[in-house]
Amino acid sequence: MEVMALLVLLLAVAWWLMRHSAKPAVPPKPKIDPRRLLAAQLIEAAKVAREGGQLDEAQLLAYKASWLLLEPPLSQDDPPTEWNPNDMRHLRLVDAVRSRYGDFLSAADHPYAECRYRPAGLLPYPKGVIATALQLLVDLASGAVKSVHVEPGTLTDDVVQTVKQGLEMLDLFIDVPPDRLPTDPEQNAAVGDRAARGDA
Repeated sequence: MEVMALLVLLLAVAWWLMRHSAKPAVPPKPKIDPRRLLAAQLIEAAKVAREGGQLDEAQLLAYKASWLLLEPPLSQDDPPTEWNPNDMRHLRLVDAVRSRYGDFLSAADHPYAECRYRPAGLLPYPKGVIATALQLLVDLASGAVKSVHVEPGTLTDDVVQTVKQGLEMLDLFIDVPPDRLPTDPEQNAAVGDRAARGDA
């Protein structure tokens, strides 16, 4: 009996040691969201395009990446070319465009910070996309455009005024390549005025 009891005790100790010395279970790898993966690739491609001077291409790629990064994930790959004020996904993208443009305007670490005119190619998204996004916000605030998602008074007067100022500043982004638009304020104004008038 004593031998049997000893064997049982030894087996119990061995089982306890095996249980507590076992390697912890490796957690499963998180699933990679293909949309986020594609967005990351687009962002990198936009960076390469911008460094290579392909500014229009960089803007389009960045716009597509912003659309893909919206939450919850969307079913289509391409961003809208026209805004639908009753589509909450579109409104979220409009707000993302507004926010990114606002951050861009507030930045002071670029050569044109003290200049009146800036190359349109430096904008974070295509100029037309930014213009229509901001105009939609103004129209929603004024009631010219209705949305089931935006109640009257949601956009305050201060917000609307800021958006209108952003629209006005957008006119100062002109279709002149950075290598042809001086960063000296006086020269910048001279070249920009001529470009704004359509002079050669």
